[in-house]
Amino acid sequence: MHMRRCFAGGILIVGLLASAGCAGTPSSVGSASATATSTSPQVDRPAVDADTIRGPGLSVDFDASPSVAGVVSRNKVAFSGTVKGWRDGRTIESGPKSQYKTQILSAVLVVAVDTSYGGTPVTGNAYVQVVRGMFHSDSSGNIDRSRYTYREVTDLEKAAPVGVRVTVIGVPAATDEALAQDGDVITPAPDVPADADVFQVDPQGLLFEDADGSYVSGYAPDSDVIVGDWPGADGTDTPPTYDALLSALRSTSAS
Repeated sequence: MHMRRCFAGGILIVGLLASAGCAGTPSSVGSASATATSTSPQVDRPAVDADTIRGPGLSVDFDASPSVAGVVSRNKVAFSGTVKGWRDGRTIESGPKSQYKTQILSAVLVVAVDTSYGGTPVTGNAYVQVVRGMFHSDSSGNIDRSRYTYREVTDLEKAAPVGVRVTVIGVPAATDEALAQDGDVITPAPDVPADADVFQVDPQGLLFEDADGSYVSGYAPDSDVIVGDWPGADGTDTPPTYDALLSALRSTSAS
């Protein structure tokens, strides 16, 4: 088991992953087989800017699974599809009892799902929470935006355009109501349906197909994700292909 320190987009902040723990809570993954998937080569694939998607954020320790199956098994959902768009997400601000104020901005990645690999089936449009900025208070207790960079939703739209193939492995995100009970001040996502299922990704669970057909991580750095038995980790598949990733995911459904 590999312990990785991730300088990714802050997705494992306690308030955002109250329902999942650091790397996803071990759970039983169902044996439902994958329904359908498209693995045919795409012409003129859009390029993905994974650095922009990951962005600045917290340093987070997590146990890097040496296999795709291991990541699936410790989460509740695993699905793939295509990017349908990006929307503004909720804002979380620490409550008045907090000694230091923190404000977390998020975006929502909308995925048109074509395959669900196990656990809880996911169909239609899936909404995936991605942190796009985080600010702390200054010496006077006021939110200081000048000390931290962040990404606009338009930056994310350019970084992973509509039509890019994407795989998500994760758990249901904590609800606004649950976070508010912990004392946080929540501004709900303005463009997400109230009854939508919103998901929180595992550190190894946000994977995009790049222009050359490889797969890149949108959370932890590739070097912390593509390890052990992951497609391409041994150097025999260079670059590691997204289709090989989908093949590994289909194997988890068949087992």
